[in-house]
Amino acid sequence: MNPARPGPTPLVDGFEPASRADWTALAEAGLRGRTVDDLAMVTADGIRIAPVYGPEDGQPAGLPGAAPFTRGATSTGATPDGWDVRALVVDEGPEDANRTVLDELERGSTSVLLDPQAIGIAGPADLAAVLNGVYLDMTTVALAPGPATNEVAGWLLDLWEASGVAEAERRGHLGLDPLGVAARYGGPPTIDAAALDLVARARSLPGVRAMEVDATPYADAGTSDVGQLASALSTGVAYLRALVDHGIGVSDALATLSVTLPADADQFLTVARFRAFRRVWARMAEACGADPAEGAAYQHALTSAAMLSRRDPWVNMLRSTVAAFAAGIGGARSVTVRPFRQCVGAAGRVRPTHGSKPAAPAPRGEQTFRRHRPGRRLVVRGGPDQPASRRDLGTVSGPRGRGRYGHRAGLRPGDRRGGGRLGPTVRTPSDPGRSPYRGVRVPRP
Repeated sequence: MNPARPGPTPLVDGFEPASRADWTALAEAGLRGRTVDDLAMVTADGIRIAPVYGPEDGQPAGLPGAAPFTRGATSTGATPDGWDVRALVVDEGPEDANRTVLDELERGSTSVLLDPQAIGIAGPADLAAVLNGVYLDMTTVALAPGPATNEVAGWLLDLWEASGVAEAERRGHLGLDPLGVAARYGGPPTIDAAALDLVARARSLPGVRAMEVDATPYADAGTSDVGQLASALSTGVAYLRALVDHGIGVSDALATLSVTLPADADQFLTVARFRAFRRVWARMAEACGADPAEGAAYQHALTSAAMLSRRDPWVNMLRSTVAAFAAGIGGARSVTVRPFRQCVGAAGRVRPTHGSKPAAPAPRGEQTFRRHRPGRRLVVRGGPDQPASRRDLGTVSGPRGRGRYGHRAGLRPGDRRGGGRLGPTVRTPSDPGRSPYRGVRVPRP
């Protein structure tokens, strides 16, 4: 007869109970004359963060899935389906973008975020080419807010209809954010009738959220955490008022809104940002007359562009990992991670280095920088659409095999980075108003 298996042993067995005072005394013993209060920090908004918190600190946060949704918009969180991994697609040209879309979906991404401005979507045929081969009844398609998002959103609705996708199976985010686009690109901060008409057209699609409340333009401009939440909240109120005036009820208007918040390498502050916004959004919905159960915000996380480093961009992978994890445990429904090379180059893959498979010829509009000896003039051979076949960009400095590498459309004198045997590829912008999601390629170290 087998003896009964012992139960789990509590981790605190054999230890004397410790109080906050005991912890404080031990901590201050190693602070060399300082107190625990010296470890507290104050945010840019004047909010004091204590060095440690316990159950006795603060107010109860409630339960997941219950108002005010501090601990999550749903009771089960991401347990049933996991996080929605939304891949950012910014490749120039529909064909390149389509290859990236298919590759991302095959490698585990569950949805795609298309930037129409970066891709260069100029008509319904371009959008169809980008999504060629994609099962539209299984894949969520989101559009990044931009100057031409209204037109592309209409083409996406048309594409669903032309493809015969049932209304119940259409899933996407149309990215209509006129106030956010005005903040990022300039222009009058007005909510145009065309965007409201698209919202009305998408009302019958339960899986489609038409309007986007994007806080990243304000975060990229240096706004503090409270400023980001205030900007997003005020934008949401403006959209609610416009939708109600357009004949859409408060409940339906809330169901068509989604919120994009930045996630950065400050793990705990990112978690607090998502939790705090759900709380204030639920309070706003309640003040507008909505049922408390309808106040759960759909949150999309986009890793911060401000935290990325131009020099030694490989560290950006660590920062993005922390940001994505913080957004997930903070309650984001979908997460998009920017390419770690974005701040210095295009999101495309790095070309092979010396000793590997030969690199393909540079596509139209691209420039390839190869190594030069110190003291010699650095010359760029442009693509067929360049006004000149050779451009003198100054002398090369540093040890042999290292040079200055271009940033986006041109080279900045004195700007040294990289060092691979084969330099990066710099994609020439087709439009002066470049997308904030774009960059250029850098070589491997």
